[in-house]
Amino acid sequence: MSVSHACSFSSLLEALEGLTDPRGRRGIRHGLVAVLAVAVVATLGGARNYREMGSAAEDFSRGLLKLLGVRWHPLKRRRVAASAATIRRVLIGVDAAALDRVVAGWLRGPRRLRRRRMGDRAGRQGPARLVGR
Repeated sequence: MSVSHACSFSSLLEALEGLTDPRGRRGIRHGLVAVLAVAVVATLGGARNYREMGSAAEDFSRGLLKLLGVRWHPLKRRRVAASAATIRRVLIGVDAAALDRVVAGWLRGPRRLRRRRMGDRAGRQGPARLVGR
């Protein structure tokens, strides 16, 4: 995995940290950020439901699980992602509008990029381009 992917995952994790965990404090095995990050990446990979998200999480590489902040299981001696049932419970309980805003903002990319329209002299506008500041 390239460094740019690692940077983009870290920005996803930072963005997800602002969300409120809907679960009670007792019995939490998987952090909210890790569960949501797994769900986002699985969805971007084509998962369409909770079962597919859980299955995709089981197939993630060790490196990807580490980047997403998935917990280390001391007895299994590997990183263990949340199950489909846990992903389902978390996604049902989390504020959907806030999660939408966070993920959409992350997908939009860095704020330093902006949309700029290039126009010709007659006032007609050409194609839009992403340009750095």
